[in-house]
Amino acid sequence: MKVENLKKQIPSRIRSLEFREMLDTMLKNHIIELHNQEMDYQLRKQAKLIEELNEVIVNQKRIMNKHGLKDADMPVIAQDED
Repeated sequence: MKVENLKKQIPSRIRSLEFREMLDTMLKNHIIELHNQEMDYQLRKQAKLIEELNEVIVNQKRIMNKHGLKDADMPVIAQDED
């Protein structure tokens, strides 16, 4: 009697386990997707900031040229180690 009940329960237990594994996989996938969206947002934000800074640099160079200053005339505050 117990063996028959066990045999009947096996398919339902396997489905339950498979369902839990599927939900776990779906949850992990969702978390990874959220991380990807956050990284994409940060990269777009960084690209926009770089674009804005480049515009500032261009405008500053234009003002310097207008006043007869050259890049070489400006003191170097810090240099990149690149």
